[in-house]
Amino acid sequence: MSVVRCFDLDSARRRCANPARAETDFCDEHARDHRAPEIAPGIFARWRGKAMRVPDDAKCDVPFWLWRGSRAKIVDHLLNDANARVRWLAAFTLRKRRDPQTIEPLWRALQSDVVALVRQQSAVALGKVGAPRALNPLIEALWHDRDPGVRQACAIALGNLGDAFAARDLARVLEREQTVFVSWDCALALGQIGDASIAPILAQIARDHRADVVRRACADALTNIWQRSL
Repeated sequence: MSVVRCFDLDSARRRCANPARAETDFCDEHARDHRAPEIAPGIFARWRGKAMRVPDDAKCDVPFWLWRGSRAKIVDHLLNDANARVRWLAAFTLRKRRDPQTIEPLWRALQSDVVALVRQQSAVALGKVGAPRALNPLIEALWHDRDPGVRQACAIALGNLGDAFAARDLARVLEREQTVFVSWDCALALGQIGDASIAPILAQIARDHRADVVRRACADALTNIWQRSL
């Protein structure tokens, strides 16, 4: 049985390599770190409420043996099946179940699956879970995944979840992102989150970005932020 790693990120916005304590899901260092999501129950109670209202009408013909399988069986297919379509279907099934106990294997799939579509579906599934621990997997992949479609899925999920915990990372990725549609979704996500502390970054990008669609998305995000502050 593999060791569960810490659910926090290191300074490079990659997953912490230390083993987690079973009672906290964080290593000793991050269990004391006040940046960890679990120390803000009021904030994340509101975030969970938003997450549960995220619609998901997607449909797919999942084989009965997988759709009705146990959590352990579905996770095994997600992480170990040689067929990429089966791994994708496993991620889709976990997306529909929204089980917080599947965050760890979904994170592993998001980090390591060789097929971008499987990683993308794992990101969507994490966004549907509606638990605070899903934030860091999405943030890590937003920073580091090599596929723009996966980064886009992470930005969309973080925007739909709507928590300010992700705002700074979305803004910093927006500043450096080279793919227009990923930048656009980062800007949209920041508008959904509505964190006023990000407004200066959005204002600069609204002026200076090379793509008109991104400039307009940043301007719209700023409008959303100002309207919330009234």
